[in-house]
Amino acid sequence: MKEKRKTKQILCGGLAFCGEEEMEMLHAYALDGWIFRKFSGLSYVLYKEEPQDLIFSYDLNKVKKEDAQEYLDLFAAAGWEQITCNSSSTWFFMAKQGTPPLHSDHATLSEEYTGIGKTAKYLLLVLAFVSLFSFFLIKQAAIFMYLCAFGCGCIGGLFMLLIGTQFRKHKRKLCITMWNFQRSMCYCLGSLFIMLSMPFLSDIVPSLHILWRFLRLGAWMLFIATLFSMYWRYPLYRDHKEQYLFKK
Repeated sequence: MKEKRKTKQILCGGLAFCGEEEMEMLHAYALDGWIFRKFSGLSYVLYKEEPQDLIFSYDLNKVKKEDAQEYLDLFAAAGWEQITCNSSSTWFFMAKQGTPPLHSDHATLSEEYTGIGKTAKYLLLVLAFVSLFSFFLIKQAAIFMYLCAFGCGCIGGLFMLLIGTQFRKHKRKLCITMWNFQRSMCYCLGSLFIMLSMPFLSDIVPSLHILWRFLRLGAWMLFIATLFSMYWRYPLYRDHKEQYLFKK
């Protein structure tokens, strides 16, 4: 008889985008007997245990190693237990239902999102400078096109992170509902169809070969993005937890 799986990993969608919603999702998993015990890399690691009515939260303050124990004792006294995470700037906690919130005021959360936004802003400026530098130095078309795709993807991701933190600071959220699992599958197949049809369109209308090349590049980027989205969303779709990310 096949032994039932005792752990599962759920990919984190980004605390700046849907952190509060993911904490609600982890609460729903705990009610089903899957308890969030460890944060590894970019994933929540859940362990199969008895169902428990637990709530989860996080803190994004950077804490020095010598101050860590005092920091954790402060939350422990309020009823919050630390969850294993190898980071000095991201902390996860769990508590029994009814425990006072980890952050009672919006100002604290706003300050944390401001820190994320500043980091994203600096990275965005550096990446934009590197992309501009590459634009003038790289002469080979093939390398230039791939670097453009990579650079645009990174800049787009950082820009979305920056916008997401601004939304969170004002008690709003940036949640792109187009990226649920079923729609991602449609976009993935659609972008694949576009990529495959580009060579035929180039033969029919060769004068627009530059346009077809850019369309193919855009379709390739969309294909990669939707594959990642499907990889992220599938466990939630399978476990009927995807709806928590789209709650108003």
